[in-house]
Amino acid sequence: MSGGYTGHVEAVEIIFDTRKITYAELVDIYWQLIDPTDDMGQMGDRGENYRPVIFVRNDAQRAEAEASKQRVINSGMYAAPIVVGVEAATTFWPAENFHQDFYKKNARRYKHIERERQQFLRFQHLRGRLHRLFRK
Repeated sequence: MSGGYTGHVEAVEIIFDTRKITYAELVDIYWQLIDPTDDMGQMGDRGENYRPVIFVRNDAQRAEAEASKQRVINSGMYAAPIVVGVEAATTFWPAENFHQDFYKKNARRYKHIERERQQFLRFQHLRGRLHRLFRK
């Protein structure tokens, strides 16, 4: 269990087939799943180890991630600053077994978390549309 003092970030490792989806498409999906203005966690997961980060393996991925971040900033969708970091990927440590398949092992709790996340993201997107509308 993390005490928040290790400097590690809880993350998901995504291994993907570039014939089916591009890195750019993955990054675009990422922005739709998070609150890019919250540097201390995401929804119910709070703390430094839950900060939003895009990890990159090479210069091409870094360039794409930075360009994508700039597009989000330029979109005017958010009133608060975009705080998502772009950092070099290092060793990935899989989570302990009790974390694996959380959605299966804790179905009721997972559904509750997912419902809250969906509500939050709908609110966030509506707020962004309103922000852009009244900013013009």
